[in-house]
Amino acid sequence: MKVYTIYDQRGHAAHMFQDGDKWLSSKEIAGRITNGVPLPSGCTYEVTDYTGKIIETRYDVERIMSDVWATYYNAYVWTGTEIRKIWISGDGQTNHFVVGSNIQPDATPEVVEAVRKYRTDLAEKARQERERLRLEEEAYQAAIPDRGKVVEVVRGRKVPIGTKGFAFWSGFDRYGKRQLGIAISPQKDARGRYSDVVWTAASNCEVVNPKPQSEADKFPMNQPVG
Repeated sequence: MKVYTIYDQRGHAAHMFQDGDKWLSSKEIAGRITNGVPLPSGCTYEVTDYTGKIIETRYDVERIMSDVWATYYNAYVWTGTEIRKIWISGDGQTNHFVVGSNIQPDATPEVVEAVRKYRTDLAEKARQERERLRLEEEAYQAAIPDRGKVVEVVRGRKVPIGTKGFAFWSGFDRYGKRQLGIAISPQKDARGRYSDVVWTAASNCEVVNPKPQSEADKFPMNQPVG
């Protein structure tokens, strides 16, 4: 399978070219090339032979305008560094044109192995990126002062700076700002509610431990005197 890529006067791949008072499609340009007919001024082309490099052929439904879809017969080929999609039934409305008939997969064993490695590497890179994003999001969420975390008061006037405790409650005030109820000791009342508590804006706090596992984790020692 040979693919003709057509370039305009600026060296850009294009699918339509002006020849006097009419416009030619890449299909018509390819026809001129194969029949030895002169090309429009400034029109150039390159030919790439993908024989032995066709991985698969299939019909794809593709969006060609905001509300228009079309079915194309495409070949997926190995370029040596990546997989490229070639529109076989592009009708000349692409910047390339395919010359060949009964185009079917013909990838050599070497190409099949190269594509397998390429896809494996892509999958691993995607996995690593997903893991990076997961850890990034986990770290971001862990740093948000919220219920269930050990926090430290680092700003504000009502609660002594340096106060640490377990955020047992989280809610919003009438201005839409998150507030925290912070237990600074494990002491509870007769109803089982924390009784040694302070209240402050979440924005006044920083997370000390996002996932306390025990009572000792929830209530660090050396609390400042209120």
